[in-house]
Amino acid sequence: MLIMQTEKPKDVAEYISNQAEVARPLLEAIRALIQEAVPEAEETISWNAPFYKHHGMLAGFAAYKQHIRFGVVGSEIDSVIREKLTERGYNVLERGLQIKFDQEIPMVELTQILQTKAQDNEKKQKNKK
Repeated sequence: MLIMQTEKPKDVAEYISNQAEVARPLLEAIRALIQEAVPEAEETISWNAPFYKHHGMLAGFAAYKQHIRFGVVGSEIDSVIREKLTERGYNVLERGLQIKFDQEIPMVELTQILQTKAQDNEKKQKNKK
């Protein structure tokens, strides 16, 4: 269940400002991480949450009552990264992970996930031509 959602936000800044105070620092940090990892990514709102595109669908995030969910679209998380995150106490999903409000954001691993997905999208687009 998303928290504090009443209507579709006009942009990511509004989405973040509409979330619970405890969630905002994590959301801002994930936003900055995505912008740094894939600077060319297009930022948008999709399914009432922040979403990023780079040569196709890339990743998104959302705030829930007890955690933030980060996810990539159409790609599973690499097994080595999955194992590292699980060992560090993150709830790793097939295509994303949950970050509790009291957990640090796994910056290195999320950057690797984002850059790998961006490269995969670029290759797929080149192969279509």
